[in-house]
Amino acid sequence: MWIFYDPAMSDRQEIRYYQPARTSGYAICSFIFSFAGYCSILFGIIAVIFGHIAIGKIRCSDGTLRGEVLALFGLVIGYIGLAFQAVITGFFVYAMIQADGESGMDIFGRSQFSGNTVVTDGGARTQIGWKLGVCSGG
Repeated sequence: MWIFYDPAMSDRQEIRYYQPARTSGYAICSFIFSFAGYCSILFGIIAVIFGHIAIGKIRCSDGTLRGEVLALFGLVIGYIGLAFQAVITGFFVYAMIQADGESGMDIFGRSQFSGNTVVTDGGARTQIGWKLGVCSGG
């Protein structure tokens, strides 16, 4: 804390106290969580939320809070991390869909083919009943 004495106001003996602006905790958290956002989508969402809160509080603080650039970097890196997570998630979903189509199983491990059909080694569908001779061929 700094104490300033203004000699121009010596007749009133007024002392003004000056406290330096402190950095917003939301801005710091936004910046830190933005880098963690590349590991988890939850951290990216937290970084973006804290960044918006920090910028709003800093602009309304009349100079008692600082860290707007830190919050802005947290926002930008957080949004980039969210986009990165969306691309990675989309890639894995696409890969799962492609792999499941080749195996003949759905994502829950059940056969995609209903009823009496199976996939043979060659990939052709054959009727179980006809293969076992249970069904009358007419």
